[in-house]
Amino acid sequence: MENQLNNNVRRPEQEETTIDIREILFMVLHNWWIFLISMVVCGAIAFIAAKMQAPTYEESAMILIRDEKAGGSSAFEGSALFEDLGMFGKGLVLENEIYVLQSTPIMSKVVDKLNLQVNYQVNTVFKKKDLYGECPINLTMMNKKGMPNELSMKVEVLLHGDGTYNYTLEVPKQKIELSGTAQYGEIVDVDSLNCFSIDETGFFAEEYLDKSIIISVTPTYNRAKDILKNLTVTRPDKITGILNLNMKDSNPLRARRILDTLIAVYNEDAITDKNKIAQNTEDFIVNRIHLIYGELENVDEQVANLMAENQITDAATAASLIATEGVRSNEELNAVEVELAMVQFLQKHLADPSNKDALLPGGVINDAGVNTLISNYNTQKLEYDKVVNSSGVNNPTTKNLRRSLEDTREAVVRSVDNLVETIKIKRGSLLRREKITKSKITSTPQQQKELQDVTRQQAIKQELYLYLLKKREENA
Repeated sequence: MENQLNNNVRRPEQEETTIDIREILFMVLHNWWIFLISMVVCGAIAFIAAKMQAPTYEESAMILIRDEKAGGSSAFEGSALFEDLGMFGKGLVLENEIYVLQSTPIMSKVVDKLNLQVNYQVNTVFKKKDLYGECPINLTMMNKKGMPNELSMKVEVLLHGDGTYNYTLEVPKQKIELSGTAQYGEIVDVDSLNCFSIDETGFFAEEYLDKSIIISVTPTYNRAKDILKNLTVTRPDKITGILNLNMKDSNPLRARRILDTLIAVYNEDAITDKNKIAQNTEDFIVNRIHLIYGELENVDEQVANLMAENQITDAATAASLIATEGVRSNEELNAVEVELAMVQFLQKHLADPSNKDALLPGGVINDAGVNTLISNYNTQKLEYDKVVNSSGVNNPTTKNLRRSLEDTREAVVRSVDNLVETIKIKRGSLLRREKITKSKITSTPQQQKELQDVTRQQAIKQELYLYLLKKREENA
């Protein structure tokens, strides 16, 4: 009885939810014109929206990272060990280069070279057309104190065929609004410091007369940040030193020029880095040349005085009195003295607090291990400076690079110290052999022995002086 009652209660609900399909179909057919108009209106709206939407183009390029950055030097036998420790690995270097290519400083240079701070548009039926690469006018911002432009402003220009134009200018942040008429090439003041001028370009034509051109001016730094939002730099694989660059822009010509100029600026910075190292090495060598030149003058004077006192007219005559084995010993000792002097110069340079954060002179000594460490240090130092300029000293990447840089410099210092001790041991051995040779020349007068010592010092200074001149020529 209870179940029958429940069934009787549910039937009305089921009847209420029944849908009459024929009634709905009849209603649709009866109002067909409403649906047709709706479809036409929606299609028109979609068409207009598509026309108003600016298309986006994508350009790509590839760049090969320089070998000395990507791979380091193979001359250093321990380079594989350091790569395992993450100090000189190719992957870390490439990641740093990606960071540099996507940094605001390098993109700011691109913006300045292409004058991308200024953007030109003209109104069309559905949207604003970008005039990059075909604009009939060119706006130049000027600062009366020679400072970079820091204004963000919008200028609407109406061109005339009589050599004049009307302008309406707005600087939102400073609440400046100006309007007026000016001639092409005439300087127009914006405020007490900033002004601009507008000139015709080769694209100036009648079709632009009496049409408004909308000009947007953005500071270089802000414009660079906006462009970087559409730039991606990736590694195609983990083996090669190639990076892929992709740029999205509403103007394909601008996207291509941005990539081309970015690569050109990157290569210019690479040349600048090499010049920094070469200049640092040049300064080091020139200072030592002046020092050795002064010492050589003193030794020459000592030889001249000694020859005059002992009535020796030819230094070769005195040298011929020295035994053959003594000559050979002197030559070996001279070479060691030159090598020791150069390494000690470098050791002193490293110990000087004023050179703590400077690039190190490369290739001034004949030791492959030390030269490789110095080359790695200079490469890391240049990378560190770029990252500091991009993100500051408190960035985690910067701190990691700083620690790696300090470790490398300590390795250079230890290697140079060890090399000095090794050369000193070698020199001590040669000095003992020379002492034995001298003791054999019992019949040589005292003045000839003195002359031998002085002439040996003279030869050392001369060889060191010529060595420095050679290194200076190689570095040029």
